[in-house]
Amino acid sequence: MWLSLEAIDRRDPFVAARTATRLSKFGAQADARNALRPFWERLGELGIDERCALAEALVASIDGIGADWLPRLEASLQAFPREPALAHAVGRALAQRELWGKARLLLQQAADAEELPLAARRDAWVLLAHLAEQQGDVERTADCYRQAATLAEI
Repeated sequence: MWLSLEAIDRRDPFVAARTATRLSKFGAQADARNALRPFWERLGELGIDERCALAEALVASIDGIGADWLPRLEASLQAFPREPALAHAVGRALAQRELWGKARLLLQQAADAEELPLAARRDAWVLLAHLAEQQGDVERTADCYRQAATLAEI
């Protein structure tokens, strides 16, 4: 599907993000990440809305993410340390790779970011709850789940 698009469409970050999200829904996470890869290598050339769309698409395609993505993700954080959408995506990727120490700070940043969509913030709180649960911190686990529940969409 991705390769059938015209070249100009494949260079559009919004088209790539939408394509990756759809591919992920069909279980093609690796293909989705392949569609996103060229954009992650040049995030500095993109606007904040484009970076947010790409970050959301990466979250959708995070299952099975390989270690080869880690340098790219670290570079995005260095370039844009205060962007909550990137913090969520990178935190999610680090959690997927079970790099919880690094993921925790980023997920906390995303969970607290009021400009992020509720679903992204809720996801960050649930991941933080899983981390606290793994560490045997019952009180923190309950608090994180409570925070997630307060973000329920009405």
